[in-house]
Amino acid sequence: MAAPVLKNLRAQAQTESFPGTEESALKEIAATVLPETLSRQGTDKVAVDFIRWVHDYKQGAEMQNGYGVTRVRSVPPGPAAKYLDQLRELSSSVLVDPDTPRRRTLLAERLKADGIHDLPGLPLTGNIVVDLMAFYFNSSAANDLLYEAAIGRDTCRGLEHSSAQPAPFKLGSN
Repeated sequence: MAAPVLKNLRAQAQTESFPGTEESALKEIAATVLPETLSRQGTDKVAVDFIRWVHDYKQGAEMQNGYGVTRVRSVPPGPAAKYLDQLRELSSSVLVDPDTPRRRTLLAERLKADGIHDLPGLPLTGNIVVDLMAFYFNSSAANDLLYEAAIGRDTCRGLEHSSAQPAPFKLGSN
């Protein structure tokens, strides 16, 4: 009966140490796969926000069910344990190449070989590249960048401002 307890402790310990000594590798991945218009400062911020998301992830937390769905669902175990091994491997292979377009190509080839063709709605695939991209591209900040307007999709502007057109987007304001 001790095995499940040890397994949970191992996952928790790896989550707490994520990204360990591989934070620079995570930032390199972000700079490679996220929009260049964010600048290096912006992609580094997304990487740090992703680290915070991984640390705050609560395995087993109850998920919101859809309208008319009565079944209670819980979030699956966090993927942090898989991420560490992937970061180490990528930092000694793909990320060694200083040419960003070539790194993008190498990462795209790996995703294709793994059968990954779409971004998920939640960053829970266990693939560090896909999950980092899903984390950003499903965010309010990415939505604002896409529409070049400060929409704030995941924020509440209040009813008094609901009919007002969003302010023009300023890069770095999110």
